Parts: sequence; structure tokens; C-alpha cells
Amino acid sequence: MVARDGIPLHTDFVPDAFAPGKGIRLTLGVSTDLTNIDDADAGIFSLSSTVNPDDPLTPVNGLVTVILGTVSPGASGSIQFKVRVR
Repeated sequence: MVARDGIPLHTDFVPDAFAPGKGIRLTLGVSTDLTNIDDADAGIFSLSSTVNPDDPLTPVNGLVTVILGTVSPGASGSIQFKVRVR
């Protein structure tokens, strides 16, 4: 499973919202702060994205992607990030 959310226009992603270089928080039982870059953890922030593939008609100012893999039926959790309004 992959979850994506676009950064709204006229806002900016806060790259150090949870710790230096970690602007994404995944909670599935426990909270894990994820890095913003495409590396070994599940989180990625792409500033160059102007379209969310899951909502292609809404322009965005970047894209947060979290690669979850397989999620157990009935499991719940959350993905958090922060933006700053311009």
C-alpha cells in the first residue's frame, strides 16, 4: 500500500517538523519519524511534484509519499506532516 498527499498551493512543507531532516510521522501502533528523502525508510517528500497521481486534477506544491507495504486487515494509523502558510 502506498499513501500520498499533496502539499496545498500557497503552503510549504516543513522539512524538520519532527526532527532534523524528518518531516513525516507514521503511526501504526508506534510512532516513527521518517526522513524526507528517498532512502531506506518509508517516507519521501518530493518538492518537484506538481500533481498527486491519486488526485490528478488538483495542483500541488510537492508530494508526501509513504510506502506502507502490506497492512493487516482492520489496522489503523496515521500519517502526519506540517505545512507553513505563505
